[in-house]
Amino acid sequence: MFEKDLREWTAWVSQNKLTSVGSLWLTLMAGNIAYQFTRPVPLQLKLIHSRVYSQFVTIGAVAAIGLAEALDPSLKKRRDF
Repeated sequence: MFEKDLREWTAWVSQNKLTSVGSLWLTLMAGNIAYQFTRPVPLQLKLIHSRVYSQFVTIGAVAAIGLAEALDPSLKKRRDF
């Protein structure tokens, strides 16, 4: 059961890369802003730190998707030219 769900999830992520990465970035940005407001730093630094942390994890997610597609050829979309 778990393997079937994992395969379906990876197939969905592979077909909807931009949505997956955008959702991850938006979720992380909201979480990081909430965390930054617990710290006593100026607002500009809170926003900058939140953006940098979110982009760092998002780059990792893009790399993970690329690695998954490189290792599993069945995840690649077939292009008919």
